[in-house]
This record gives sequence, C-alpha cells and structure tokens, in this order.
Amino acid sequence: MGEGGEIAILTEVRQDTEAAGKGITLYRQNNLEIFVPRKQNIPQEEGIHIEVSDGSDSADSPKQVLHRFLFGLASAKVVAESSQTPQEPWANTRIEKDQVVSVYGRNAFNPSSWRKPVDTLNRKVLEKDTLVPGYNEERLKTLFKRYIPKWEKLASAMNLFPDKVDAQDVSDEDFKDYAVIWRSGTHTITIQKEPHLAGYHLVVHANEAMARQWQTVKESTKDVHEQKMVQRYIRATLEATAIAMGIQELIAPKTGEIHNSGNWAGGLKTIDEGGALSLEELKTSPKKEKVAHKPDRETGKSDFGTSMHVHVYMPEDKISPVVLPPMSKKEAVQRMNEARQKGESTLEYEAIIAKWDNIPNATEKEITEVREKIGNGNLSAWIEQNAAGPLFTQ
Repeated sequence: MGEGGEIAILTEVRQDTEAAGKGITLYRQNNLEIFVPRKQNIPQEEGIHIEVSDGSDSADSPKQVLHRFLFGLASAKVVAESSQTPQEPWANTRIEKDQVVSVYGRNAFNPSSWRKPVDTLNRKVLEKDTLVPGYNEERLKTLFKRYIPKWEKLASAMNLFPDKVDAQDVSDEDFKDYAVIWRSGTHTITIQKEPHLAGYHLVVHANEAMARQWQTVKESTKDVHEQKMVQRYIRATLEATAIAMGIQELIAPKTGEIHNSGNWAGGLKTIDEGGALSLEELKTSPKKEKVAHKPDRETGKSDFGTSMHVHVYMPEDKISPVVLPPMSKKEAVQRMNEARQKGESTLEYEAIIAKWDNIPNATEKEITEVREKIGNGNLSAWIEQNAAGPLFTQ
C-alpha cells in the first residue's frame, strides 16, 4: 500500500470482549470489525485466526462479502509480513460457511500447520481471550489501527470489472490434469481432473500473474489524496474471488468454501526441506526474514514458487464439510520413500496416499455440465449484476 497520505482520525479500538465469540478486537470502525474469535478454528500454536465482520454477514450481498474480504487481505498481509506475528510468514484467506471471512496464519515452526491446508474441523480448541506468548497483543492492535485506514480509503475507491466481461472460446483447451472452462480478458477458470476432494474443484487464476493475493504497489501521495488507489493486484484478487462466488452460486449455491491461494505450494520450504526460508533468522529477526522472501520483491528470487489463485471447493453431497488431504500425493509418496529408507514408519503417508486414491476424478460429463452452467453468458451476467462497479457498500 502506498506510504503517502493522511490517516483518518479513528475511534479507539474497542478493548472489551462483550460481543459473543469475539475474544480480541483488533480494529473496529462503524460496522467493520476485525477480531480474533474467542474460540479459534485452529490452535494458536498453528497460527492466528482472524475474522472480519460487518454485523450482518450471512445476509450480505456479494459486494458486501467482497468488501469484507478486502479487509481479510489486509489482515493476511499483516500476518504474513509483520513482526507482530513472528512465526507466521504465510496466511490463508477463506470465505467459509455463511459467508464468514477468515484469515489463518501458518506457523513455520509447527509441522502440523506449515505447508498444509488449514484444518478447521473437529478441533478441540479452548476458548481464549488472550493470545499465546510470542504475540504482542497491544502492538498488534496498534498496527491494525495504523494500517487499516489505508485499506478503508482503498475500499472507497475500488471499482471492480471496469470493462465488460466477455467470455472467450476455450472449448479446445483440455489438458492432462485440468481443463480450461472459461476465460475473460482478465481471468481464467480451470476445473481440476484430479480434485482435492470428492466433488467439484475449480481454480480461478488472474491472467496477469502476481506473487501473493495481498500484493500491493506503492502509490504517490497525490494518488492517495485523490483516492486514485486502484491497486491493480488487489483488484485482480477481489475479481477472482467474485468469479469464484459466481461459480458457487451457478453450480451449487451455499455449498462448500472458497480458499485463496495455498500455503502448501511446492516452493514454500525451509532450508531443512530444501528451500530458502531460514527458521533461525525467522526466530531472531522475523520482519527481516519475511521481507527477504517476499516473492514480489525485485530480487529475482522464486523460492516461494506460488502465485495468487482462488480454489472453489464444492463437496459432491452438498452438505459435507471441505476436507483436504494434508499434502499432495506426490509429496506423500516422496516422504513415504524417505521414511522407508530411514527405517521409520510410513503409515501416515500411506493414509494420505489412500485419501487421494479414494477421491474420484472429474468425469467428462461433469466437466461438460460445469461448462454449460457457467458458460452461455451465465457467469458473465452474474458478475455484471452482482460484482461489477464500485466496491464500497457502507
């Protein structure tokens, strides 16, 4: 986000915990509230869990959900790039059941979380009104108070899909692992032939690749004062998320979840795993180490090996939760072979491989049905009616 510009005078961040389920309010202004739930969906040892609310989440329009999601991106950027979450150099964002916007930090020191999908199911997480040691709660609140107003200005200036959404012919773009089923001038949708769950698994990509879903560019002081804060990468992420919401609505309304990007990307590895992220440096100088590995820096580094993409997961029976294997089948096979060579147990990896083997591949009939449901102008019309235009809804 641009460094210039004035920060609006804000009301004080609420310090109490009166609201049900809201353990720690990090930021509150008007209807917008960013908070750590009293009962996180994951243990804090795996990463911080942050939710964004505007007071009437389940009844919100698509644009209101996207408005909340913008502040989810801001929260994820704080988690992944600041020293106030010192062990978490990555974050996942989600639109979950009932349109809840969540952000999950991923702790690089915890093997239960690092490079694994966030597991929010059946977790016995104790209710807490405080953060575990390692977080400086007051400094985290101060950071949000200083940082979020910039994103409020961005929200008031954000305009989605400024050009007409015209779908292109992609009927011949069929590949081994996926099929391209929709493309516009800005985004592409693929359906995975080997999905991560029993059901539909689609991925929305921005045609202009970006390193992170919360990637920002510097803007001049004049741009900030005149509210010309277009932030093309943030806009592309919001548009990809809007497209994902449209896919959900057209194929299986109120089914599944939307996950933005994946912390288990192949290149996101520590030095011990063959990558470049130093846990020792992260422990002693978290801010410095995080900045050194920002993939959008002009350093030529590509050790994170990932880019922004939005996953749309829709279980086949429409009521099941989204349950993902903890790692790719390829990595599970590799780790199983390494464990076998060391004489260690391979049961964990055999179970993961079995999960993958039990997920049915997408059939040609299913792919055709999805093409028809979002094609024929259906998705373009949904976008124009529900997501195009100014984002600000307050």
